[in-house]
Amino acid sequence: PVDRETIHFLKRAAAAKVPLIGVCTGSFILAEAGLMRYHQTCVSWLHIKEFRERFPDNPVRADCIFNLDRRRGSCVGGTSAADMAATLVRRHISGRAERNALEVLQIDQARPAVHIQPRRPLFKDFSNIHVKVALMTMEQNLDGMTIEDLAARIGVSRRQLERVFIETTGLSPARAFKQIRMDYAKRMISKTRASNIEVALEVGLKNASHFTRSFKRVHGQTPSQVRGS
Repeated sequence: PVDRETIHFLKRAAAAKVPLIGVCTGSFILAEAGLMRYHQTCVSWLHIKEFRERFPDNPVRADCIFNLDRRRGSCVGGTSAADMAATLVRRHISGRAERNALEVLQIDQARPAVHIQPRRPLFKDFSNIHVKVALMTMEQNLDGMTIEDLAARIGVSRRQLERVFIETTGLSPARAFKQIRMDYAKRMISKTRASNIEVALEVGLKNASHFTRSFKRVHGQTPSQVRGS
């Protein structure tokens, strides 16, 4: 929890039209102050699930390294803060000032906001941009999304998505999505005390028996067997 003094300070700054930026989990503080509800927040793929749970009414994304939305900015942390700073220097001062700042930081070139976040690869690190974005979107929507909605979100038809998935991964999008959901379920079962129905709901399944069957088909063991191993 953030102390009241900090929350009041941020609200006063926002009321005075001071631009506010959240670096890494600093975006959670801005959201807790109620200052990101009408601004899109960029967070790490590691934190997007927690952010959505804590701030369900706030728009959020984890498919880029930073986001500048009117008087709010947010980034995933690490070197993305330098990338965002470079954009701000170029926007408000000049390209020359940006280059000078990057030289001081020993950075050859700043990455654009839309640069896809470096992340733990799913299956392996596929180079096809549609597959990469689709896999990332799947992991961010474990509790349910149709393949039609997935294709629409990344700007291709369902047939195009299925073709590129099979060519690139050897799996259909639906099969890959199931694998991702069951992998997440296995991590939950191994590392938490969540019940089977709680895990099932997390990955978009409505009852424990359906979840157990799906889990066993993917992992060759039931959830109970994994807990006991």
